[in-house]
Amino acid sequence: MDRPIAKLVLDACRNALADAGVTASDIDGVIAAGAYPGPDEVSVALGIDRMYTAAPGIPAGAGPLAAVETARAAVESGRATTVLVYYGYAGSKPGGPYGFHAQDPVKASVEMPFGWYGQPVYFAAWAQRYCHTYGIDPDTLGSIAVSNRVWATMTPNAQRPKPLTDEDYLASPMIASPLRAADCCLISDGAGALVVTTTERARDLAGAPVVVAGSSTVAVGPSMTSYFTQAEDMCSFGSAVSGPRAFADAGLTPADLDVARSTIASRSRRRSRWRISDSAVAVRRWSSTEPDTPCRVVHCPSTPTADTSRTHTSRASST
Repeated sequence: MDRPIAKLVLDACRNALADAGVTASDIDGVIAAGAYPGPDEVSVALGIDRMYTAAPGIPAGAGPLAAVETARAAVESGRATTVLVYYGYAGSKPGGPYGFHAQDPVKASVEMPFGWYGQPVYFAAWAQRYCHTYGIDPDTLGSIAVSNRVWATMTPNAQRPKPLTDEDYLASPMIASPLRAADCCLISDGAGALVVTTTERARDLAGAPVVVAGSSTVAVGPSMTSYFTQAEDMCSFGSAVSGPRAFADAGLTPADLDVARSTIASRSRRRSRWRISDSAVAVRRWSSTEPDTPCRVVHCPSTPTADTSRTHTSRASST
């Protein structure tokens, strides 16, 4: 990592403010989707005088989506008018994503000594269960990796912009059956930020904003200690609950979508237990005739895409 995570977060926040056409003095709410850097540090560095501060309580995974929902609630309730939401993650830190689970005494005592440890091993069990339940040939999972690499070729600063063929996938080393090296996530350091405000306010901002049509966050399942390794049903996720709720909130159905993005379940501390949380957010294209309903707009830094007239995505700084 050539830049500390705090620098990546501040760069992303400044990009978001500039892209939305607002300044630090326009921001009166700050929501951190991650633990570091905290809202105090970010606000001081950017010169924000906020009257509202919050966190969704769900780091990583579903956390950034839950943060958008939290910002929406803040604006709808009148606690804030223009909210900055940000998230940063340093995957290259010592221990990486493995380090978090190594701190769990239960895993350290009864799982790790037997090799039942690490995300590739966890998700290999899920993939085995999925293939068994639905009669899937494990080799067909390669279509996911191949498709993701296609998107990487269109993404600035992607770590692996070179296309991946089916033959390349099958030649990739097996890590934990049926998952190969090409199935595993690359370790990245990055940050993203966006601005949430009302539709009425967004009319005066630069560029076309993105409408938050619906959202939902739920906490389901067992504790984090057992979810990845001891779940009763490895083919059931919280999105089965949050998804329909988000669609209902938006007044849409799956048939109305032409782009879908999923994220793995994350964790939240509730009553001293780690629980699984999932969020879902439905967005749609901005219309100039959008009614003046509260907190239905997200404005985020845009990155060039194949069709920039239809999509706006948050800018992430990563190395």
